[in-house]
Amino acid sequence: MKLTIDENIYFLEKDGEIIEKIADILTDEMEKTNKVIKFIEVDGLELYQDYFEYILDNLDYIENVNVKLITYKELVGETLLGTIDYLQGAAAEIEPLSEAFYTQPTREAWEEFTDLLEGINWIISVFNLIDNDKSLIETLPSYEVWNLYAKDIFTLNELIPQMNDALNSKDNTLLADLMMYEILPIYDDMREQLMSLYNSKEN
Repeated sequence: MKLTIDENIYFLEKDGEIIEKIADILTDEMEKTNKVIKFIEVDGLELYQDYFEYILDNLDYIENVNVKLITYKELVGETLLGTIDYLQGAAAEIEPLSEAFYTQPTREAWEEFTDLLEGINWIISVFNLIDNDKSLIETLPSYEVWNLYAKDIFTLNELIPQMNDALNSKDNTLLADLMMYEILPIYDDMREQLMSLYNSKEN
């Protein structure tokens, strides 16, 4: 099996220790280059998680494993940009969604609301990923702006119990209020903070 990590090529025997061998080579390459895994491409299929499990399950058929490494700065930049894009798209959907809850939410509206909750959890998870990793947090150009973004995250986090209470009491008007007057302004502010960070990284 051919293992390519950036420009470095290794040929490995398909035996019981192949996963351990790949892991050792990867660890060595990441330590030397101070990079992390962006994705692993297995015979043309890009994997962003559970790489080793997939390789082990399909070992008999795999010929090429191509590992794409990325710097911490690049990872943070791509993560910020992905979050900005999500916030922009989600913000555009919140107003019509909240209006649906002021009247009588349809099944589609409830599905969109579920997507909104999942999006909130994703935003918080991405924040924690960066905030709890010293290597990632050090690449940020402004701790001051990041702290402003962190305040928005904490405020967003505090809204989750309120939304759960509104759900449990079937108070659709409160849900609509929370979306329109709490979440939407937070999303707009968060996007501004992340744009400031991203533009600072590009300069």
